[in-house]
Amino acid sequence: MRDASLIVVCAVKFNCEVVMVDYYGYFAITCIALMFVNAIIYYYSLIRFMRSVIRNEPDLWADFRKISSFNENSLSTAYKILLGVNKRKINCDDESTLLAKLAIRWLYITMCFFMIFLFFGLLISINK
Repeated sequence: MRDASLIVVCAVKFNCEVVMVDYYGYFAITCIALMFVNAIIYYYSLIRFMRSVIRNEPDLWADFRKISSFNENSLSTAYKILLGVNKRKINCDDESTLLAKLAIRWLYITMCFFMIFLFFGLLISINK
């Protein structure tokens, strides 16, 4: 309660817009940090999915590596398989399917934080 009254006093004493823009900036910085952490977790999940596919579905992995381009890395191939599993075009074992769902979930969470960061960035630029 004391913090809320301090914000109200600052808003009355100073320009309310400046105080709110500062809080938007702090929130945007927090979103950047959370987005960075979630991106690391997403790539870790993607690597776990890739290892599971290589271990449990070596034929599927070999087929996708054959049709991949010369300079395509293994994470790009894993992402292609991940999209196929997510759209239910590729059938994998239960472990790989669960890891695919987990990786997609972390990808969506990271994208949400990125969109929130963009929203607050635009809001700050409009209010200045």
